[in-house]
Amino acid sequence: MQTIYPVIRYQDARAAIEFLGRAFGFTEHFMVAGPGDSVAHAQLRYAGNLIMVGSKADDSPGTFAAGPAWTYLVVQDADNHHRRAVAAGAEIVMELQDQDYGSREYTARDPEGNLWSFGTYQPDPVRPGATPFLAYEDGLGALEWLSRAFGFVEVTRMVDNGQLSHGEMDTGSGIIMLATPTSEYQSPRHHRDNCEPARRWLSVPWVIDGVLVYVADIDAHYDRARRAGSTILSEPESGPPARKYRVEDFEGHRWMFIQR
Repeated sequence: MQTIYPVIRYQDARAAIEFLGRAFGFTEHFMVAGPGDSVAHAQLRYAGNLIMVGSKADDSPGTFAAGPAWTYLVVQDADNHHRRAVAAGAEIVMELQDQDYGSREYTARDPEGNLWSFGTYQPDPVRPGATPFLAYEDGLGALEWLSRAFGFVEVTRMVDNGQLSHGEMDTGSGIIMLATPTSEYQSPRHHRDNCEPARRWLSVPWVIDGVLVYVADIDAHYDRARRAGSTILSEPESGPPARKYRVEDFEGHRWMFIQR
């Protein structure tokens, strides 16, 4: 998750947004209009990252026009961070406060006039261009197993008649969606147990109809998956494009984890 966001103020923010898209390939994530033709706040994305853009404002509280640069940083504990800044003699230009968009934050100015905002704000994540859909015989069990074995974080759970009708999990580098489509659905492991062709094509350790996930520490991830009882298809190995391993989950879906 991105935690440092450049904030750029423009005299004509709408023209700047159009130029950044046309010249540099930025795409508009969302925009909140300000008074007249101004832009109160906009987020532009490029290659999975966000920048914040807005119109230059006056010096009233919460709006800033001065300063060569402005950067927003996400922190876990805004109160402790604010106390540290005050103790260090930082010039606080917006006091610590709760915002109506769910963030607790403050803004300080450094000795050369640059503005730094620190808060708990989390913009909506930039979703990947493609999201895997996976079916499980036990969708609710899959939410628990994928969390315990692979460290995925449950985002959404919808249950209908005791079955998972829709679930979403954050892998740390993307989103997967999963569900139990019908009571008649059979997992890859079930197919392998009852189908000779499936046994043959799954006799190799390769990822067949699987998902690739990027992780920060492949060896630590491998240890976690192994301890959770995953079926290891190949041990961690170095080589192009990076260090990786292959694994099968409790219903036979295959995964490749690769180090960033």
